[in-house]
Amino acid sequence: MKLQGSVLRGLLCAIALACVSLTAYASPISLSIPNPNQIGSAGDTITFQGTITNDSGYDLSSTDFFLNFFGYDPVNVTLNQVLGNTFFVIPNGTTSALEDLFTFMLSPTAAPGTYPSQVVLQDDVGDISDTYTVTVTIVPEPGSRSEEHT
Repeated sequence: MKLQGSVLRGLLCAIALACVSLTAYASPISLSIPNPNQIGSAGDTITFQGTITNDSGYDLSSTDFFLNFFGYDPVNVTLNQVLGNTFFVIPNGTTSALEDLFTFMLSPTAAPGTYPSQVVLQDDVGDISDTYTVTVTIVPEPGSRSEEHT
């Protein structure tokens, strides 16, 4: 079947418009962590704080969210969500106050180095934020000869 020139141009324009629409999509929820890079010691528990922006079209509460963690070292890092332990509401079109989001626990045997994790916020209807990277760096004690973890 041979397509007419104008039909083919119309089809190509529709495909291009669909691609632009997909790349312009912004998530209705977003996460911001003002201090994503922390310094700690082996055995430390560090609490990461942040804000959540709600543009979902409806009010959300802290219990409507959960955090997904990936890309971390499960031998030396344990991540626990604390978001939702304290109840608060984020009206549509607003940003929350600075809230505790999760704890980043380092193993007592973690070697000096940088320990990253990726974090994604999701709400109870499946909206997903962009991926956020946080890190905790263990600096060697003065005079130690530990190898750096990367």
